[in-house]
Amino acid sequence: NSLQLLPTPLLEPFAAKFREKTAASSNGADVVTNTNPGLIGSVGRLAQALPEARFVFMTRNHEDTVLRVLMKKYKTGNHHAYSLESARQYVRWYDEMTTILVQKLPGRALRLRYEDMVKPFFEYG
Repeated sequence: NSLQLLPTPLLEPFAAKFREKTAASSNGADVVTNTNPGLIGSVGRLAQALPEARFVFMTRNHEDTVLRVLMKKYKTGNHHAYSLESARQYVRWYDEMTTILVQKLPGRALRLRYEDMVKPFFEYG
């Protein structure tokens, strides 16, 4: 259930199976994405197992993100959705982690701000 706990000797078999499953479900696409922020804790092991993997981290205005967390009805697994301060702490932690991961994965990781990305779209309006 947790890639972080996978023993190092099993990284290569994991990577082979990951590549196989991804190829089978990607319909020949050159780029496959995952938008699950809950996987941030697995980025280090993913990077270790899959040297071809690239990571793009999207950040957003903290208060907007906190509002989105609090508005979402989580059935399981997100204890931040019921506490304003917990949600704020998590969003700050996530941003700190993305900064660290970009530093630790030079050339393989990129951090984008949502507001910077969509700004040109609204300027053309």
